[in-house]
Amino acid sequence: MSKIILKQVYLLNWYGFVDKTIPIGNSLSLITGENECGKSTVLDAIKYAFTGDTDFNKASSATRVGAGRRTLASYTRCLIDPDTRKYARPSSSHPNVYTHIALEYYNELYDSYFVLGVILETNSSDNVDNYWYALENKTLKDISFFNESKGKKYVLSSKQFRDKNGVGILNKNSGIVKFMTMTGLKLQSEGITKYQRKLKSIMTYNPEAKIQQFIKESVLEDKNINLNKLKEAKESIDEITKSFEVLEKEINELDAILQAFNDYSRVNSRLIKDDAKRVYKDLLNTSKNIELNMKKINDNSFEINRLSDLLIQEKSDKERKDIELRNAIHQLNQMDTTKAIQDEKDKLVQLNAKAVSFIEKIRALDALTRQVNEFSNNMVLDFRLSNLSDPNIPSSIKNNEINEFRSRIDQLLEGLNRERYRLETSIEKVQKQIIDFDKIIMVCDKNLLDYSRLPNQLGLIREINNKFKELNIKSEAKFSSSFVIELKNEEWRNAIETFLGVHRYSILVEPEYFHIANKVIDNSQYKYVELVNTELLCRKDFNVVDDSLLHQLEIRNETAKKYFAYWLGRIHAVKIDDVPNYENAISKEGKISRNMAVTFLNFKKLEFYCLGENAIKLNQDRAIKQKSLLEAQEKKLLEERRIISSKVTSTKAINQFMNKEYDLESPKNHSLNQIEIYECENRIRKLEEALKHNKEYLLLNERISEIDSKLKALNKSIEVNSKNKLQFEFEKETLASTNNSLKIKKGDYEKKLDNLSIDYPTAVREAKEEYDRFAEGKRETGDVMIASTRLRTETEKGTCERSITNKQSVYNNGKRPEELLSVGVEYEAVYRKRKNRLEVDNFEGIKVKLATQTKKYEEIFKNEFVMKIKTNIEEAQTDLKEINRQLKKLQFTTTYQFDVKNVTGTSDYARILEYADYLKKTNRIDDQIMLGAIVGYDEKEATKREEEIKEIVNRVISKNNNDLLNDFADYRNYMEYEVIVNNEEISNGRLSKLAGYNSGAGTQIPYTIILSAALAIIYNARQNSTRLVFIDEPFEKMSDKNIKIMLDFFKTQEFQVIFCAPPNKLDSIGKECDAIIPIKKINKGNMILGAIRFYE
Repeated sequence: MSKIILKQVYLLNWYGFVDKTIPIGNSLSLITGENECGKSTVLDAIKYAFTGDTDFNKASSATRVGAGRRTLASYTRCLIDPDTRKYARPSSSHPNVYTHIALEYYNELYDSYFVLGVILETNSSDNVDNYWYALENKTLKDISFFNESKGKKYVLSSKQFRDKNGVGILNKNSGIVKFMTMTGLKLQSEGITKYQRKLKSIMTYNPEAKIQQFIKESVLEDKNINLNKLKEAKESIDEITKSFEVLEKEINELDAILQAFNDYSRVNSRLIKDDAKRVYKDLLNTSKNIELNMKKINDNSFEINRLSDLLIQEKSDKERKDIELRNAIHQLNQMDTTKAIQDEKDKLVQLNAKAVSFIEKIRALDALTRQVNEFSNNMVLDFRLSNLSDPNIPSSIKNNEINEFRSRIDQLLEGLNRERYRLETSIEKVQKQIIDFDKIIMVCDKNLLDYSRLPNQLGLIREINNKFKELNIKSEAKFSSSFVIELKNEEWRNAIETFLGVHRYSILVEPEYFHIANKVIDNSQYKYVELVNTELLCRKDFNVVDDSLLHQLEIRNETAKKYFAYWLGRIHAVKIDDVPNYENAISKEGKISRNMAVTFLNFKKLEFYCLGENAIKLNQDRAIKQKSLLEAQEKKLLEERRIISSKVTSTKAINQFMNKEYDLESPKNHSLNQIEIYECENRIRKLEEALKHNKEYLLLNERISEIDSKLKALNKSIEVNSKNKLQFEFEKETLASTNNSLKIKKGDYEKKLDNLSIDYPTAVREAKEEYDRFAEGKRETGDVMIASTRLRTETEKGTCERSITNKQSVYNNGKRPEELLSVGVEYEAVYRKRKNRLEVDNFEGIKVKLATQTKKYEEIFKNEFVMKIKTNIEEAQTDLKEINRQLKKLQFTTTYQFDVKNVTGTSDYARILEYADYLKKTNRIDDQIMLGAIVGYDEKEATKREEEIKEIVNRVISKNNNDLLNDFADYRNYMEYEVIVNNEEISNGRLSKLAGYNSGAGTQIPYTIILSAALAIIYNARQNSTRLVFIDEPFEKMSDKNIKIMLDFFKTQEFQVIFCAPPNKLDSIGKECDAIIPIKKINKGNMILGAIRFYE
């Protein structure tokens, strides 16, 4: 195998070496000398000139820190005493130091030489500039490093060297790449770094290191992950979170106050409704008593009138009888009468009694005729009843008229009842609308939007938020309209809200939680509600024209802004005359151009506003106006109902009047009775005339007795009827007086109810409805509270009032004067307005910042932490597999193989690896953290795992422990390592279990073999290249036998090995080397070469 061999090293002003050329053997070379004689500085020089590595020999400088650490300046100026900062070439005497390191190589394949070198220029400030060069077909003897003047030699600067030797100067990067090409390695920047590490690893490894430590420090690269971005993002999140928590605390305090208001409102509403029920109950009872009394008064009036008429007749009869009695007595005193005359007179008395009865019945018929005709006039009926007291009209005709009137009454009553039902239905409908508007006004009073007309949307929002709460997700589903802070020009409101229509109350969730909400709607009873696909929405970009309708809305939430951009972004907001000039345009008047047509939006379909805070005031004003119109309509309907109810009452009264017993024959019978009276009177006259001279006295005497008897009966009847009349009149007056008092009470009750209705319209209406249903027996509850319940409720109200004021005082505590809110139960709207402002304005602003920073944090976490670790692990495992393949190829008595596995179990490292696997499998690198797609994880478990990952990282970052941070950022900590050993005596043995492992004696050979194999991967991939290996202080605990085995191994691999070892290793190592280079230290600033020995 041909190779490129390092033949000589030239050092000029490098540490204690001044103008020294060091020969190197073709295979094994040993640089030897006592401690601190400068052996390792030679290796550092070669390694630096060859690869540009400034991480100088850690093996010899591990105990040095600060100023004692080896640097380019410490080598060029030759640092003698780090503590006193003493230099062999100080800036005081050597302002500029020129250092040369030159490497002479021999290419066996082409039988040619070339020199690679670097010139270091150190100025008075100890800044070191480097200049690289390559000279083909040259040896060190062909190169000049000095100028001579007046017998003195001066070291050449880079420019002088360039000019004198005719060589091109390269910068470090170009120079090292050139060197790699000329030495046959042909490595670029990343490959050079790996090569530097492999050279350094075999040179500096710790033989006592455990396998884990050995692989971390000497085999695998130290790939640093910059966690500053992650820390900065976390600090930014923490800062925003603090603001968020302060705001959330204030909102929670306001929520508690508003909940106290709700409790108070609930209890107070019960008391108000009970107050209304008590007044309403008293009003109904009073009205009922007035109505009953009025019926009694009407009945009494009828009886009083009837008795008055009867007493008039009786008194008239009494006067006539008195006259008759006086006349009879007078006649008796003058003549005799006969019995025949007396009989006739008795008969006449009976006939007169009948006449009285007939007259009373006729008066009843007259009253009926009058009542019916008056009713017909009042009710504007085309009906007149004939004179029922007319004896010439047949009873059959009268009866037909009465039956006809009764039929008319039935029809009228049926019509009135229908009309009353219609009015009742209309009144109920209007009152329900008034109640609805009352509720809107009350909700607006609390500075809230009324979504009661959207039960399905509210139902889905409730289900989604319950699911979020169950999964401990601190997010809420909301109406899209709730994210609109205000409209910039109110003139556009009707057009925008009508155009958006139902899309104003589409439901929005944060994009990262859409998949959860989507599952909720799949199983919801509210499937026909619009849930916005925010996950897809946020991946889209929407074109927003300059004069877009979207610009009329102020929206802080980015997701909501995108949603409204989807609907409004392409709609031009223009004047009405310009609408036809666009495919998509709207004017504030509602004219719209879409789908190649123009039309107008129907603003009348807009039931309520919901965009921006001003929508509350607009809805309230609109509700007040509508309520006022409805109340006027209600008043009109109530008056119509009162009139109809009065007609129904009158109709029922006349119907009741018609149902009394009437003698339709009485007028005719009265006429016949009058004829009999006339005839009887004629007979009496004839008898009296015939018996005028016979029995006149007797007849007169009998007549007197008869008249006297009738007078007594009349007097008795007059006395009874007068007493009854007085009784009815007294009762009537008493009832009238009682009704007057009741009417005053009724007015008071109505006034109280009206006053309650003004302040609490909905509660009063509901109270009346509940009590009516209770009174009608349609529900068991609804009556007024019993005393104990009332007392308990009033106590509860007082407790609620104290709770409100206490919470308000706590909220105001610590606030600046301008932030203080009024204290009292009447200030609910003030607190609700403050909460709405905080939620819509401040809360959304912070939320957007937090979401942005969280997304940035998670992207950094995934891409620059988790996936970087994952990538580093995969690359490391690939490298280790390659080393394993190389180890199999080595001709050595024992074979070694890495056994590397990712950590498993429940450790933080294992869980981060599991998450990395998930991200890679599901290709969710650019999405937010979510483990739901992992096979075997349900939603709750996925969320739990996600929170665990966040908790691990947050915990590590929050501890601000750099060592702990570096441990988590080091991909090498995510794997477990072992070395498997196989030879004639051992089969698949584990190096960590073999003898000598703990002392380090049993690890030197496998560690060296492994590191050599890592280098061999690079060398063996080239047909003609350098095969340099540097080993400092080798084989410290190794027996001579094992040393011989290792040296034979290096020879077998055709490595060019340069050892640095103390003189005690000359016997074990030196006799196997091609060259032994002794180094002696004359003083700290002067190292010389001893007698160099070469062996064939």
